[in-house]
Amino acid sequence: MKHPFKTIALAIAILVTPLLLQSEEAGSPVSSIAKLIAKAEQGDVEAQHILANIYYKGEGSSKDYSAALGWYQKAADQGHAPSQTMLALMYYYGEGTPTDYSTAFKWFQKAAELGDAPSQYYLASMYRDGKGTPKDSSSAFKWLQKAAEQGHVPAQYYLACMYYDGQGTSKDDSAALEWHQKAAEQGYALSQHNLACMYHKGEGTPKDNSAALKWYHKAADQGYALSQHNLALMYYNGEGTSKDYSAAFHWFQKAAEQGAAISQYYLARMYCKGEGTTMDYSTGFKWFQKAAAQGDAEAQFGLALMYYNGVGITKDEFESLAWLYVAGSVQSDNSLTIKKLIDVVGQKLGSQAVLQARQRAAEIQKSIDIRKAQTKQP
Repeated sequence: MKHPFKTIALAIAILVTPLLLQSEEAGSPVSSIAKLIAKAEQGDVEAQHILANIYYKGEGSSKDYSAALGWYQKAADQGHAPSQTMLALMYYYGEGTPTDYSTAFKWFQKAAELGDAPSQYYLASMYRDGKGTPKDSSSAFKWLQKAAEQGHVPAQYYLACMYYDGQGTSKDDSAALEWHQKAAEQGYALSQHNLACMYHKGEGTPKDNSAALKWYHKAADQGYALSQHNLALMYYNGEGTSKDYSAAFHWFQKAAEQGAAISQYYLARMYCKGEGTTMDYSTGFKWFQKAAAQGDAEAQFGLALMYYNGVGITKDEFESLAWLYVAGSVQSDNSLTIKKLIDVVGQKLGSQAVLQARQRAAEIQKSIDIRKAQTKQP
C-alpha cells in the first residue's frame, strides 16, 4: 500500500508550530526558543512536540532530524499521540534513524489506539503489507475502518478497495461504492476513478453511464491517466454522451502524453483515420512507435503495417517483419492475420533475412522487457 498522504499526516502533526512565536508576545525568536527548550526540559509535552517540529522543519535553524527524533520520543513516552505519529513516521521513512518497521509499528499502534487517524491508516498498511508485523488482512480492514470513519480520505479509498476485493472481509460491492463515493466527493482522484468504473460496469449499483462520465471527468481533470483514457473511450463510443471525436482525441492525447500505452495506440489510430484531428500518418506512426515500445501488441501490429505499406514512414519490409514477429508473440485477435503476413513477407525476403528479422525481433523484445522492468521499480 502506498502512502500518498505523508505530507498531510506531517502537516496535521506539526500544525501547531506556526503558533510558536505568536504565543510569545515579547522577545526575539531566539529567546522564545530558549524558553521553549526550558519548558520542554521540564517535561512540558506540548513544548517537546513543538520543539521537535522546529527541528524537523528547520524553522529558525537547519533541519536536525536527530534532535527532532529525541524530542518526539520524549513527548511520545508521555502518551502524546501527534508525537507518537511523527516518531513512527521517522522510523518508517528512516529520518534521523535507520528505517525500523518494527519500531514504527509499535508507535503507530500506540497513536492509533488513542484515536489518531493517520496512525490508524499507517497501522492498517503495515498489517496489509506485512511490514513490522505478519500480514493480517482482518486487522488491516479493522484499522482502515476506524480511520475512514473519522473522515481520513486515503483510508476511505483503501477500505473501499478491501470491500471490493473481499480482503479482510466479505466482498461487498455496495459498501465499496459507498466508501469510494465518500472519498470521491472529497476530491480523491483514485476513488473518483473507481467510482466511475463501478457505475460504468454496474457494480454495487445499476449501470449508469452518465454518472460514470461525470466521475471519470473529475479524475481526468486532476490528471489521472486511466480516467483520461476511459473518458476518451466514452466520448469515442458515445457512452453517457453523444459521440465526440474531438473530445476523445483531447483526452487520449492527455493520457498518451503521460505514457499510457493504450491511449498512445488509440491516438495513433485517430491520427491515421483523421478522427477528431487532421489526418497525419507521420504523427500516427510516432504514437504507434511509442505504444509499441511499451509492449502494446495492437500498436506493434499497426507499426508493422505502416512499415510494410510505407505509410507515415519509408517502406521497410525487413523492419515490418521484425515487428510482426514481436506482435505475433502475444495471442490476439490479429494473430491469424499476423501469421499470414509473416509467411508472405518472409517468402519475399528470403530465409537469410527471416533469420535476421527474428534476431532483430529478439532485440526489440529485450528492450521492451528492460523498459517494463525499470517501470516496475519503486
